[in-house]
Amino acid sequence: MKVFKHIEKGHLNSNNTLFGGELMKWMDELAHKSALEFSCTNSVTVKVKELCFLCPVFEGNNIMIESILKHSRGCQMEFEIYSYIIGDSIIKNAESTFIMAATDKNGKPVRIR
Repeated sequence: MKVFKHIEKGHLNSNNTLFGGELMKWMDELAHKSALEFSCTNSVTVKVKELCFLCPVFEGNNIMIESILKHSRGCQMEFEIYSYIIGDSIIKNAESTFIMAATDKNGKPVRIR
């Protein structure tokens, strides 16, 4: 699954680059959407493994955030999440792994079928 974002002034930190927390939020939202699509139930973030920022992103840049299901077991799903700057070339600017847990309407873990 992929989402695209256009970087605007409100997304920037004091260095005039994309605020890392904003990118992490978008990655988490994509992991949640991906888990919902895969498990057909709600999910919560259990763990974020080593979020690495590889290069800065500036106002006016366009980025693509992509999720790839690495594996699932029990109630958990592990997604690799990558972010790329899209322009004349494609440059990976961040990567992480999000572990999501499928939950029922009461927030209790449920096995993925």
